[in-house]
Amino acid sequence: MSASSSGVSRRAMLARLVAGPAAVTFVGLGMPTNILAANDAQAAKTLLPFFVSGMLVEADQDHIVVQTPGYDPGSVIVNLTVQTQICRGSCTAAWNDLKLGDRIDSCTYAGSDGVRAARWVNANMVAGWGTIKAINGAVLTIASDKPTVPDRALTIYPYTTVAAGEIITTGRGDALRIGDYVQFTATADDPNPFVVPLMGMLVCRIETYA
Repeated sequence: MSASSSGVSRRAMLARLVAGPAAVTFVGLGMPTNILAANDAQAAKTLLPFFVSGMLVEADQDHIVVQTPGYDPGSVIVNLTVQTQICRGSCTAAWNDLKLGDRIDSCTYAGSDGVRAARWVNANMVAGWGTIKAINGAVLTIASDKPTVPDRALTIYPYTTVAAGEIITTGRGDALRIGDYVQFTATADDPNPFVVPLMGMLVCRIETYA
């Protein structure tokens, strides 16, 4: 299967991740409805050929190794090519921007040598939604609807896309207001999915109360 026929675009995944539960996300991406079961350690333990999720245990310019506990195999080599897009902070990151222990999501395909190759690699990706409760320069404090999720401190960087109604900007959040309800995708330095400091990739205003 070629990369173009089997791959899932990073942009599509990021957009879907903020749109609903994981099951809806994967169905919306055109993946098989049993993808969650296929990657559930309590169900089938064989990894799907086009997606890898786990912890980074090795990285160099040619490949990464992702540990996938509970699955067969328990670790996976994923080759990096000149076309591989790496997102850690910005999506122009290099392999040496990755850190051992990063939480990795990667869309893969079978390379010419039969080894998985990465179409894209996301490190410590976080997606969510909530209400802007404070704006301090480029940092948005976003309060989640869920009491178990901490307030996030999302920084708008020069590469961050901000969509506020018909106003779409890059690297600027001046169209946002305290009280706005937003959806966002981001990456982080910390692999903990509940980490507070985030590096914004996309912030989209859904409702405004300003």
